[in-house]
Amino acid sequence: MAMNPYELRYSLLRDAKDMLTQRWHQDFEYEMRLAEAEDRKPESIPHFTSEDIKQLATELYEFVQNNS
Repeated sequence: MAMNPYELRYSLLRDAKDMLTQRWHQDFEYEMRLAEAEDRKPESIPHFTSEDIKQLATELYEFVQNNS
């Protein structure tokens, strides 16, 4: 069964948020390990914004449109 436009939009936004969350956690873990190895306080890792989510969702949508 095909998704309606609202379901597709929700799915793309959810996937983009999940991807950015995973990337943030990876960056955070890397910074924590690096700071520990260099014996310093870890630097703050900026969190993504809603604009970042929308931009990535748009990129995902364009990828699907252009490669199907």
